Amino acid sequence: MRIKELFINNFRNYKSLHIKPKENLNIFIGDNAQGKTNILEAICFLLQGRSFRTSHEKEIINFDSEQSKLKTELKAYNQNYSIDISLSRTKPKIIKINNSTTSKPELATNFGTIVFTPDQLSIIKGSPKERRRFLDLELASFYPQYKYYFVNYQKVLLQRNNLLKELKEKKQADTFDLLELWDNQLISYGAKILMARMEILKKLIPMAQQIHNQITSDKEKLTIRYRSSLNLNSNFREELIYDQFREVILKNRQQDYLKGQTTVGPHRDDLVFLINNKNITDFGSQGQQRTIILTLKFAIINLWSCELNDVPVLLLDDVFFELDSKRQKYIFDLLNKDVQVFITSTGMANTEKNLINIKKNAIFNVRSGLVCEEEL
Repeated sequence: MRIKELFINNFRNYKSLHIKPKENLNIFIGDNAQGKTNILEAICFLLQGRSFRTSHEKEIINFDSEQSKLKTELKAYNQNYSIDISLSRTKPKIIKINNSTTSKPELATNFGTIVFTPDQLSIIKGSPKERRRFLDLELASFYPQYKYYFVNYQKVLLQRNNLLKELKEKKQADTFDLLELWDNQLISYGAKILMARMEILKKLIPMAQQIHNQITSDKEKLTIRYRSSLNLNSNFREELIYDQFREVILKNRQQDYLKGQTTVGPHRDDLVFLINNKNITDFGSQGQQRTIILTLKFAIINLWSCELNDVPVLLLDDVFFELDSKRQKYIFDLLNKDVQVFITSTGMANTEKNLINIKKNAIFNVRSGLVCEEEL
């Protein structure tokens, strides 16, 4: 997947911007609050129909404007595409692919970005909810029905929890039959979610371990474990997951009643990351945590290549040059010529610039919403 041209109008601090990115590395250099991240956000918006910074879309329209327009010309799956998005303070968002109006889900299903921002260190340092969210967002690219199962699971979970609270308030522990309807739906959607998670992790984890070994020169052994509230094993099948989920749900009904919430299911699961058998959340340095996130992102890119026969655009916001030079070199080698990458940074040393291939890569200087390509 390659962005050939990018047009930004009345988006954040940009009134008008036209960029022709290079096919590999595109590095945006500038002080803080100059507009570097806004370019990455515009790319993400064009390929995913959403911002990675805010859920309030009207915030991204330039203060002095009533509407914003984004456009890109790109090549994906060996075809040329044009994507246009119009945002208005008073009208619904309009998304067009090759001049035909489409929806956000269809856009996100067909095109992809992998984003890494400093906030995503929460995948390692944050709560289990952050790690589940990471997994759920990435799964949507490989399993088109996943979002449907996930959304419906959340709706059923809410209804079941409300009923549990109601039963607890009325002290009706002997009327669990009322839960049966919600239990059946929860187990059905939950089994499909767990099955998809297990399938993707079975492919993703070996890829991540291999990449991490390359980046760390085999000095740091990465282990990733899925910690489930069910007793899942490698011999998983959807019907077995369904039966086990039903067994655990029935077993925990009394506990659910006492707590007023559902205590087992994919909404309670977690991912655990270990380096040399030590939990990275408790014992890892910030550099090690960044490396794991980058490893996961590269593994997902490899999975795209294997499963979807293309690779997404990679967006790295102010994190790459925090790594030591050796790890940067390994990552440049891994990226090589397969992925189009957009990186932001407040500066680059000369040794870092020497890693750049002049023909296929570019450095852009960003200042107060003005972007100029640097001569290499």
